[in-house]
Amino acid sequence: MPNGETILLLSGFLFCFGIIGILRQSNMVKIMISIEIMIFASVINFCYFAGGESIKFGHFAAMIAVVFGGIVLSIVYAIFNVEAKRNVKVNLYL
Repeated sequence: MPNGETILLLSGFLFCFGIIGILRQSNMVKIMISIEIMIFASVINFCYFAGGESIKFGHFAAMIAVVFGGIVLSIVYAIFNVEAKRNVKVNLYL
């Protein structure tokens, strides 16, 4: 079982990788994936700090972060769908 410092370092590295991904990418899908990495880094932090008396707030914040993660994934899926439909040439005259 990893200790608290290891968990916080892991989430810090994930958050930094997400920021680097946002700053270096020009593709919207890759930027959304970087945002997703940052959201899951915050979920790791929320779950770590959800102990003791503030357990309800930590679980609520983690649930909100997971919902935002799902929203980002659905936006990425929609962008993939639009791009796939735009790039596929359908031959209607079979």
